[in-house]
Amino acid sequence: EARDLINEALALKSAFRKKVALRFTAADAAPRELISIGPETTLKEAVDTMVKYNIGFLPIVEGGKLLGIISESDIMKLVGKGADFNAPVSAYMNEKPITINKQATLKDAAELMVESNIRHLPVVDDGKVVAVLSVKDIVKVIG
Repeated sequence: EARDLINEALALKSAFRKKVALRFTAADAAPRELISIGPETTLKEAVDTMVKYNIGFLPIVEGGKLLGIISESDIMKLVGKGADFNAPVSAYMNEKPITINKQATLKDAAELMVESNIRHLPVVDDGKVVAVLSVKDIVKVIG
């Protein structure tokens, strides 16, 4: 909802001024379980995974290396365009996702999210995705 988005944006902006946002890294605040899919996963399977785990963002990885991402909003656009949901997700993924290094501070992550108008950030270490950081994760830590 719009109200939730506004509240999240305000909470992220408040992170800029909180010292706690400098004490924690992106990897510290991210959930420990990484949920990801491979490039040959179908769009239908990607949607099923999102529903199963109640998430709106999936990194697409191969051998740990981040190839791209697909989000709930991407899926909604594809529904409107009549995409083939039996096709591999690699045909529709965003191949140039915005990422953050695992050693970056939460302040860095919050600034990047606000600047890029995004709600999720893949956390990477040497090109490999290690976690996904969301606005909710940041708000939980600095709250």
